[in-house]
Amino acid sequence: MAYFTLTTKLLNLIRATPGARVVSTASSMQARGKLDLEKTPTELGVSGPRAYATSKLANILFTKELQRRLAGTDAVANCFEPGMVRTQFGGMGSDQGFLLNMVYQIAAPFAVPPEVGADSLIWLATSKEAAELRGQYVSKRKPATPQTQAMDTQLAEGLWALSEKLCAKAVV
Repeated sequence: MAYFTLTTKLLNLIRATPGARVVSTASSMQARGKLDLEKTPTELGVSGPRAYATSKLANILFTKELQRRLAGTDAVANCFEPGMVRTQFGGMGSDQGFLLNMVYQIAAPFAVPPEVGADSLIWLATSKEAAELRGQYVSKRKPATPQTQAMDTQLAEGLWALSEKLCAKAVV
């Protein structure tokens, strides 16, 4: 919800700023996500890695709907997947549980350093080539194909509407 809340509060400024770019972080984990706008993740029994995957799917849908709403302006919205990055996120010592901590420990040597993980982000935010992309999911500076739900225009519109509703309830 953070991307949605901040971006919608800045939407008029984004539309009015020549060359504005909105870059969101997704993940290849989005392929394991499943979004159901009728039920909460808790009602679906979704938590942990599946909840993370679904949130990354939602980030792609947010990007696609934002780009649709930016049509006719110079502003662009894209998202990227950084790969498995060597950070403390979800790593050793976290409360993810013994088994997941073991997986992270085994996978850690294969993770890329943060500067490699940030490469597509920086490229999307600054390069002339990336300014031509619209609503794309990017991996290693190239548009990639996300899972089927991530390309569902009606689901993206529905998620936007649900996000508006949830944000309105949160404002007191």
